[in-house]
Amino acid sequence: MSRADISARVSAILNERRNGAFIAANENYARASKDEKFRRADLKARDLTIKVSLLSSQGEEATEEKKQLRAAEKARDKRLSELGLSVFPVFTCPDCEDTGMTREGKLCKCAQKLYREIAREKAALTALPSFRFENDTLSRRAGGNLSAAYEAMKRYASNFPNVGKKAI
Repeated sequence: MSRADISARVSAILNERRNGAFIAANENYARASKDEKFRRADLKARDLTIKVSLLSSQGEEATEEKKQLRAAEKARDKRLSELGLSVFPVFTCPDCEDTGMTREGKLCKCAQKLYREIAREKAALTALPSFRFENDTLSRRAGGNLSAAYEAMKRYASNFPNVGKKAI
């Protein structure tokens, strides 16, 4: 499996996670909308959001409307809590929100971990026995044949991302 293939698989996994978070949030909103208390509080918060935006765009303070908006949002959030629902996506990784990139534009640690896991899986490193140096040599512990381990490590290193020099 090439680096491009592994990267495509990582992207697919992250997209699936992100889409799943949005789907769950939408489903929770649909469930919450069936509740009359939530529906009233949500409608009031939406109406006040528009009113505050309109007044603010006209240069007005909208102090009273902002107070009312905060109260409506608090009532809506309280009802959501009582219902045990969240209408906001809950991402697997809070650092990148399942995009693979941090806000700083760097590759997220979760994407790097996925890449390593997939590369390791494809190189069959998961099948290697765990070696220990307790009172014995590695060679004897492995039955004197380290060539299989060496070959698996070579396959892993050839798929490892962002490494200009292979050191095995």
